[in-house]
Amino acid sequence: MSPLLWAVVLSSTLAWAVFDVLRKRLAGKIPALELAVWLTLAQIPLYAAWWLVALGPVVPSSVGTLDYLGPTAASVVFNVAANLLFLAAVGSADLGATIPLLSLTPVFVALGSIPLLGERLQPANWLGIALVTVGALFLPEVDGQRPTLRARLGALVARRSSLFMVGTAALWAMTPVMDKLALRHVPVPAHGSFLAVGVFVSTALVAIATRRVPSRLPARQLGLVLVAALVSVLALGLQFVAIGLTMVSVFEAFKRAVGLLLALLMGAIVFRERPTRSRMVAGLIMAVGVVLVLLPAGEV
Repeated sequence: MSPLLWAVVLSSTLAWAVFDVLRKRLAGKIPALELAVWLTLAQIPLYAAWWLVALGPVVPSSVGTLDYLGPTAASVVFNVAANLLFLAAVGSADLGATIPLLSLTPVFVALGSIPLLGERLQPANWLGIALVTVGALFLPEVDGQRPTLRARLGALVARRSSLFMVGTAALWAMTPVMDKLALRHVPVPAHGSFLAVGVFVSTALVAIATRRVPSRLPARQLGLVLVAALVSVLALGLQFVAIGLTMVSVFEAFKRAVGLLLALLMGAIVFRERPTRSRMVAGLIMAVGVVLVLLPAGEV
């Protein structure tokens, strides 16, 4: 990757890590669905300002085409479902136990990219999938000095927050694939704006349908929500730029490999979560696996 691409990918990865911490903070103070509504609402004016600065008051002609609307609508649906699952997961478990499971995202990206983006897996990539899966088994705490793989799998499945995060990984895996298809037709600021509006409207409809319309946002949380929204726009905007310059799979591999290690570190520093030996082993195995999953052909 070029120095510019490295800078974009690293900046996006760091921004996502900070956003995860902010969401963890907010999830303990605001109900998950309400938080999703407030965060997406706060993102809209930020994307709109970016659009006006970068493009002016111009609407791309391809916005109304099925080639753009199809993947964008799919991205909205996947985003809404993934955001709700993510907030439920991090709100009921510590950061170090749940965030590393997002390393499964590149596994789902690899599988989804085959039919949609034409990306093909090599033997080393399949080895990476196996390592990521095995690494996930080391995340939950299991009684006993030497628990079996069966016991670890049972602990992983039994923890509801872990299942939520696996579902989040699967849904989030498809969003960058859909976004890359959409970004072939419109610039980044325009797509970010339409995506933010779509996610907000969809999340608000879910809140109305479930009779959980958000109450007034507490003034003491307003600043943190605005900061989280700004960081999320930075993270996703840079991600859009990155996947336009390289394969989605390569970006996701780097983001998740670095992100899971940052999650363990931030969980220990910010939330004082104990980095157990089992989680450190899991992080290392999954980091190696994520990189192998999406190595470009010819680089093994």
